[in-house]
Amino acid sequence: MDSSAYDAKTAELIDQCTALMKTLDPAVLKLFPRIRKRAGELEDNALMGFACYYESYMIYYMGTDYHTFRPSLTKSVRYLLRSGDYEMLAGVYNFVAVDAHNNGNYDVAYNYYMTGKRFADAAERTGMSSVMIEINLGRLYLELGKARIAKKHNNRALRDIRALKDHFRYRRTLLAVLLNGTTIELALGDKKKARQMMERAEKEHEKADTTVLQDIAHAEMFLRIRLLLADGKEAEAKKQLRAFIKDIRVEEQVHEYIEDIGYFIRALTDFRLYKEAASFIRAIDGQIRDTDITHVMRVFCEAKVYYYNAAGDEKKLLQSLIEQHELLERQRQEQNSTYRYSIELIDAARELGEEQDILRHENELLQMQARTDALTGLPNRYSMVKELEEAFERAYQGRTTLGVEILDIDSFKEYNDSYGHRAGDKCLEKIAKVLLKAQEKYGTFCARYGGDEFVVVYEGCDDDEILKRAEQLDRAVRALRIRHGENRPQQIVTVSQGICNDIPMEKNKLWDFLSEADQALYTIKKSRDGQGKHLSVCLKKRPETFIR
Repeated sequence: MDSSAYDAKTAELIDQCTALMKTLDPAVLKLFPRIRKRAGELEDNALMGFACYYESYMIYYMGTDYHTFRPSLTKSVRYLLRSGDYEMLAGVYNFVAVDAHNNGNYDVAYNYYMTGKRFADAAERTGMSSVMIEINLGRLYLELGKARIAKKHNNRALRDIRALKDHFRYRRTLLAVLLNGTTIELALGDKKKARQMMERAEKEHEKADTTVLQDIAHAEMFLRIRLLLADGKEAEAKKQLRAFIKDIRVEEQVHEYIEDIGYFIRALTDFRLYKEAASFIRAIDGQIRDTDITHVMRVFCEAKVYYYNAAGDEKKLLQSLIEQHELLERQRQEQNSTYRYSIELIDAARELGEEQDILRHENELLQMQARTDALTGLPNRYSMVKELEEAFERAYQGRTTLGVEILDIDSFKEYNDSYGHRAGDKCLEKIAKVLLKAQEKYGTFCARYGGDEFVVVYEGCDDDEILKRAEQLDRAVRALRIRHGENRPQQIVTVSQGICNDIPMEKNKLWDFLSEADQALYTIKKSRDGQGKHLSVCLKKRPETFIR
């Protein structure tokens, strides 16, 4: 939240709160009542929504005073709807969905995730809430045995997180996406891609503040041991497992990675490491029970049933089956509570609708979403998605090519740091004018994707034609001669372009094209030497990638 819009006293509270949340410091919980009091004095819905939302966030992650979690979320909805903070509303509905998900209400969870996505799409730019929703949808589909759909959602999260490098949850969230990707690739049976994801996660972890990543570190260790087992390195896996079991006894936030725990126990069981599985179960059992979260205990219990059945331990198998039955009954009762809470949330929104004529809220959202990007004059992300969906359908039905280009400004963060954000905005406006001229000349569709990224859509063009137009865009940007001392050796603003051009097939999805274009962009960023043109074309039907 931008504290500069408030008086010194309020700004100090907001800044203190933000600083403490970066390290998940429990001391922040003492600040929320003070912020709520100040918001009441100022009659400020945005500030009140901020306090209620992040109080819920901290309650969830710290596992403290969980009974206040839902009431705090409900208050968030009331105030954030009034203030129109759609990004934070997306976060609220993500947490409501997570709560339903944890209680086994997958249908309710899915509906709330999608509600959150609609609010995220209505926000001016991609935010952390949108990324978290994609991560959680991936987890939901993985639990339901739909690993390929889970992968699509996780890939979207991996793509969108790039625009949020300055967010205090960036590193933690990026690691979660990479570890999820590792789990998904293992579920799909692709050990090579799983190892690649794991290697990326380990490199990112080296850069991270370990004080806020203890649970992530444990999830990472689970996967590292699973990969060792998959590679037949049983001795090394056992060695790391013994050290890990000693360490995990002091871990408190096991609910954060319970699904990984379940997969891990099954992996040990499948490899017939019964002694190691039993040691791990004993080490973690007390902490699981201490959470008193039904979903967490149920997932763990199901993994124990799987192990005891395979190990032939009939006595403990029977005990676990009885425990599983009791947990299922408890979960059924909690599901009813979730449904009641869902109704309360709907009623809260309805009451607010009567207060502010929110019956027109959805139409207002649609009108807002249909507008152009305020800064650049280009269509915004929502308009881009709509246009791409229609272009994809036209290409699929007509068996014609669809080209999707993602273009971004090289070293744009450094540009902002050196010349200021106002200069950065001016730079974006100038790049947008280049794209608008290209749009007028060729009839191509151009949009702002978010941050310093833009999208260009080419319909019915062959590879050579797209290359020619993309090169013209590259030259036009260079011709602006915008000084950029940090972009060496050019010393001017340049762009990188990743392009996917292909005929959509039945198995393709729109996001496949964006993902391939994004990968092409990543390839050119990784391989450029600072001398040539930054252009990369990825052709889905050909194994080669052209870099010029």
